[in-house]
Amino acid sequence: MYYVYSKRFQPFSKLDEAELDWLLNNINEDDKIIIGIVNYKPLSPDPEDHANNWERFSPKYNPLSYWERYCQIHSYINKRNLWDKIISITPMPRPSTNMKHAGNFLPDKAERIMCISVIHHSEKESDKKNGLFKQEEKICEIPSYTFDTSLRIISPKLTACLMVIGSEAWKDFVNEQVYEHLDALNIEDRFHEPEYSLTRKEAREILKNIYDLTASQEEKLLLYNILKEHIKDIQAPATANLQILQKNDEHDISKKQLKGEIEQLKNTMDNWLPRLRSEVSYERYETFNGWHKALIKYLNELSDANGTIQLDTIRSEFEAISKKWQKVIG
Repeated sequence: MYYVYSKRFQPFSKLDEAELDWLLNNINEDDKIIIGIVNYKPLSPDPEDHANNWERFSPKYNPLSYWERYCQIHSYINKRNLWDKIISITPMPRPSTNMKHAGNFLPDKAERIMCISVIHHSEKESDKKNGLFKQEEKICEIPSYTFDTSLRIISPKLTACLMVIGSEAWKDFVNEQVYEHLDALNIEDRFHEPEYSLTRKEAREILKNIYDLTASQEEKLLLYNILKEHIKDIQAPATANLQILQKNDEHDISKKQLKGEIEQLKNTMDNWLPRLRSEVSYERYETFNGWHKALIKYLNELSDANGTIQLDTIRSEFEAISKKWQKVIG
């Protein structure tokens, strides 16, 4: 099957990378990914995209051309050496309303699955899903709501407004190659051009509105720390929630640390297992292979680890495998 991952990528962000990583870890070995760049003509969108009905398609939130976004994604695929799985980057008419035209850039309907990011279970996300269902498309939902808070807040609107007010925070939303590309484009200057005009005053008002409408307390606290130096009348989240937020942050840090340790051991075993196959008995090799499969299982489970009990269980089992493995390799 071909999994079609389509977004505006204004710009290509760490959230997009995390969603692609999720796909790469969850699709079958023979499946492939196609990346579709939606709103590929920001200044003259396809009429059947109905882009004028939605603020998020406004040029001021979409300053990058198709080619500029293509280059950012191409650079990411090259650096990760992913061309065996991500086989195409293509222009994409808006899938939820315009599969009649989008289908020209894609494999047949029977061979494709359209991907949707589920971050906030919002009306916008429901509209995308319903639009694809009405067009009888198969759907894969990416559980982005399980990602770190620092990823869930990322959006083209937030990024554009932070650029305009002169905040450095947007640089944390993209990888180094994308930042260098945007820096070379002098992207902040583009918002002074008539087609993409976005004033500092307007950007501050938009950011305040984003903050006020944010329901997640974890996201609200992170946004507050980003915006408090730039928006004078912004109110801090309720003090009663801060201890809960601190615990959630500590949980996220613990999860990252554990995931890193497991990935390190898995990579070590990746290198050793082919050698051990010819040096030990079949039964002993299968034991080692079972440990390796367990590590992969733990990495998948960490995406859904919602409490310290589950994290503690995974860590305990991982440390037991780690000790056994250390005895094997001496």
